[in-house]
Amino acid sequence: MPTVSGAGRVTAVAAVNEERFLMGTSEGKVFTVEVKPGKSPAFTMFTSVPAPVRHLALSGDSSTAAVSDAEGLLRIQRLQGGTVHDFHVDLLEGPVTLDRSGTIFAHGSFTLTLTDIRTRKPRTLPAKPVPYGGRSAYSDWSIADDGRVLAAGDEGIETWYLDQPAKASQPISCACPAASVTIGRDGRYAAYGTVDGHAVALDLGKRTVVGDKTVSPRTDDFVGTVTPFGSGNSIAAGTSTPGRVVVWDALEHDILWDHHFPQHKIAEVSAVPGSEALLVQTNRFEDLGNEPFNTVRPWLVRPRE
Repeated sequence: MPTVSGAGRVTAVAAVNEERFLMGTSEGKVFTVEVKPGKSPAFTMFTSVPAPVRHLALSGDSSTAAVSDAEGLLRIQRLQGGTVHDFHVDLLEGPVTLDRSGTIFAHGSFTLTLTDIRTRKPRTLPAKPVPYGGRSAYSDWSIADDGRVLAAGDEGIETWYLDQPAKASQPISCACPAASVTIGRDGRYAAYGTVDGHAVALDLGKRTVVGDKTVSPRTDDFVGTVTPFGSGNSIAAGTSTPGRVVVWDALEHDILWDHHFPQHKIAEVSAVPGSEALLVQTNRFEDLGNEPFNTVRPWLVRPRE
């Protein structure tokens, strides 16, 4: 993928579709990038924030972007224009996640807070009582279309039901601390990555583990990013060291694609909406330590080709 020239280092990328991306920089600028076959990339300024761009997220319908900067500013803005909504989020409580329509964002640490951008009213979900969780900070979270909120923590995957937020339920787990979580497109299944090299598939209705795949031989390997991929039951997972991305059929238990990025750490893996492509963001080992955020190198890959 192309990089921005004259606007600082690339620090965050998000895919709208296979030909359109958002790209944030160390100078606080966010560009829309059009990438079409046979044509030079076209860059258009989308927005700018005071500090380096820390993270970019898109709503499930790709209509709305959430831009987080290095000083805690959160800007939520529709791609087609409209009202700009600015909030402040503690740097220890991010990155944020948007719901499908882009009207609610979630952030947190030991507790999770959901905020409606239209009313600006936050709603903190009740802490899970021991032994149902609540003993660790959450590292990732996801909002389902039906109102469930899933969060990854040391106990596994904890669930809240927005119509019954105080409902207690045992975490879904394979006895492995969870590092990342994602909900499948149909809402039936979820997947999470662990801190010891596994990707785990869950049946949300039955609240059971349906698949547990070792995606790294290292027991200290952090599977910090997972995403549903394609139209079936496939999950893409990225590992920390060595930089590796695996696409796995969670129900058939087959690895469909396995690729190493030499001398790179996987920062994030996300499915590109409306396509069979993945956006892989990496940090080169030689770039690590460039403050406040490491240079991101974006790769557009098509595992099925």
